[in-house]
Amino acid sequence: TYQNAKVIWAHVGQIRYPQKQTKYGPSYVDRLLTEHSNIFFDIAVARPGAKYPGSSYVHNTVQNWNGRVKPEWKDIFEKHSGRFLTGSDIGPDRADTFPEVIERRRELLSQLSKSTYEKIAFQNAWYLIVGRQWSI
Repeated sequence: TYQNAKVIWAHVGQIRYPQKQTKYGPSYVDRLLTEHSNIFFDIAVARPGAKYPGSSYVHNTVQNWNGRVKPEWKDIFEKHSGRFLTGSDIGPDRADTFPEVIERRRELLSQLSKSTYEKIAFQNAWYLIVGRQWSI
């Protein structure tokens, strides 16, 4: 409805209740990004292998238990590299984990191409904040 609005969908690939989120996955995200130029996603996902307390489901579907990015998600990140942002999801109740969380984001991003890493790490946020592409 509001095509000029920039929408940031939090926690790409995070599924907490799979029985309620049956359509959500890489192909769904790919379709949304293809059809809607104003949608962006953050990659603030849970620790690999972590289970969501409410459902006991491993809710980070982006990475395997060992932290490796799943190929289907890696393809989406590379294909739509200008549409993802890094995120920390840090609040006052867990501020002490910030260094660990950022290190996990760096590990995730290090598995992508250098160009995609830089876009997701900081260039895409710059674009959303100032309205122009990053340049040195």
